[in-house]
Amino acid sequence: MDNLFLRFFEDLKSLVNNQLALWKLQGIKAFAQFLSASFALLFLFIFLNITLILVGLWLGFLASDWLDSFAWGFGLTAGAYVLIFGLLLAFRKALLLHPLRNLIAGEILKNGPKPPSSVEKASRESGKAQSTTPK
Repeated sequence: MDNLFLRFFEDLKSLVNNQLALWKLQGIKAFAQFLSASFALLFLFIFLNITLILVGLWLGFLASDWLDSFAWGFGLTAGAYVLIFGLLLAFRKALLLHPLRNLIAGEILKNGPKPPSSVEKASRESGKAQSTTPK
């Protein structure tokens, strides 16, 4: 009988250690995914800034050639950028904040813990039982 209890507690200890190791690895995986997504966004942000600078210079020179004045050409380009910035600032919730919030929430929920299949089955069955009861 003592051997049975000892084996039970050894198995329980092994189960707890394995579960802790699993949670640790899941945390490391989630952190690595967050870090890789952060670096990707940083790279895209830097690339976008370089692209905007080069496109701004190109548009400035192009408009200067059309208007025969560097001041008017680059002024027009700067005005277009200020207008775009103003529109982004005015509609930042709809254009930037809500999509970014939904993206982050989706990533967190996608990588979050999943309930065991028995819990899912029980919740589905209880949902069916509640929906079929007369009101």
